[in-house]
Amino acid sequence: GVFYPIQSFTKGKALANPIIPIAIEGSNEKTIVALEFLAKSISSSVFQYNSKQRKTLHLAAVFANNFTNHLLLQSKRILEKEKMDFAVLKPLLEETLHKVFAIGPESAQTGPAKRGDAKIISQHLDYLRNEPELYQLYELITSQISKVHRDREVNE
Repeated sequence: GVFYPIQSFTKGKALANPIIPIAIEGSNEKTIVALEFLAKSISSSVFQYNSKQRKTLHLAAVFANNFTNHLLLQSKRILEKEKMDFAVLKPLLEETLHKVFAIGPESAQTGPAKRGDAKIISQHLDYLRNEPELYQLYELITSQISKVHRDREVNE
């Protein structure tokens, strides 16, 4: 059987939200019942997924958690380079997460890529000209956002 808490744990850091979704998988009914009993004893959010679904969940979690964290690190470095406080982004990030779950990420997207604001995108790329990896990352994500929103407009 598999008992998979859908959470990122950091030593010495208490969880902000004590409700941890737990995915379970068992090779037989007895195992599933035992895992479900255990999971429900510590969480009100329990899901039964098969191996393929669990692998998909892990991939989605890497995008949502690990990649987002890496992008936030880049944001922090950009601000620190200009002697600016990363905490200035906290209200923006809190509102973004709130909107994502209230209206969905496809509706919550904002910014120059969604608007097709080539002038701002060009200014951002100019700022990143001496950081080739961030330049490429900015270009790739901007392109993806633009494509998603062009496709969405066509389908609406």
